[in-house]
Amino acid sequence: MTAALIFFGAIVAGVMCILVIIRLRQPRFGILQGEGPTDGLCNARHEISVLAWNIGYGALGQQADFFVDHGQSVRALPRKDIANSASRIADILSAGAWDVICLQENAAAGFLTRAVPVRRMIDRALPAMRHYYWADLKTVLLPKPLRFDHGMSTYTALKDTGCEILKLPQDRRYYGHFLKKFYAGQLSRYPIEGSDKNWVIINIHLSPADPGGTVRNAQLQGLMAVAQREFAQGNYVVLGGDWNLRMCQTEFSHTTDQVSLEWSRNFPQGSLPAGWRIFCDPDTPTVRSLEKAYQEGQNYTTVIDGFIGSPNVALKSIKTTDLRFEITDHHPVEAVFIADT
Repeated sequence: MTAALIFFGAIVAGVMCILVIIRLRQPRFGILQGEGPTDGLCNARHEISVLAWNIGYGALGQQADFFVDHGQSVRALPRKDIANSASRIADILSAGAWDVICLQENAAAGFLTRAVPVRRMIDRALPAMRHYYWADLKTVLLPKPLRFDHGMSTYTALKDTGCEILKLPQDRRYYGHFLKKFYAGQLSRYPIEGSDKNWVIINIHLSPADPGGTVRNAQLQGLMAVAQREFAQGNYVVLGGDWNLRMCQTEFSHTTDQVSLEWSRNFPQGSLPAGWRIFCDPDTPTVRSLEKAYQEGQNYTTVIDGFIGSPNVALKSIKTTDLRFEITDHHPVEAVFIADT
């Protein structure tokens, strides 16, 4: 009996140590190492195409709800549905021809993906693109079925001069008292052929967890300070991704109650510096609420995914692809920008 108690106590102590280590973990900011080819990439030109998409780690398709958004489930979908969604996401990405792809909520095999290797499937689908991944939600020392390894990925068909992770203000929220999601900007530079200037693309994902919007506003200010410095150097700056702020006024019908919409706030357009512009597609929602499985006209939908461009950037086209939220809780937004010289 004594030996069994000692063994059980050792296990409990070990688990507690791991949880403490996970809680104390801090991600690395600064220069990020890339993977994939360096040969065969194209030179950036005065026109650039960018796709932004929060893929919901492949596990927030049409039938999913999620406890964080007042749903009931932690893992609503079976493994086969997640695998199918991940495969379709990879197929959509491989069928496109974007210069830069900015993904949020990419993920390695783990607990929420039911061991489906979503990120690896996307990497394999884009063998000609160089890619950078930064984990914003990650555990250590846990077996694969219990792991979390989620984050932001930037894929590029263009020659770059590296990728940098920008540290932003953080919210105080922990999941289960030990697991924290961090927020950052993922900045990449692409030298423009025949010019001494760069395209600067910043992949973003702001926090939804502060009902008053204080953290999001602080994160936005931090991003814009960096963006303005890049613009002051003559670069062409585009920030894109999941802002968790309404980019434009929408009136899509829904029956979602207000308690499930605590996160929903308007983008503070007055905080943008003079000449900086929001680029979004107002005709198609980019996100749906997750308090229940998706039903058109019932779940709240709005536009929180899109881009901000510096005063020297012109918009050629922008489009949100309506997937009816079949494979993710967000829709992909693609845009073509022109360096306005």
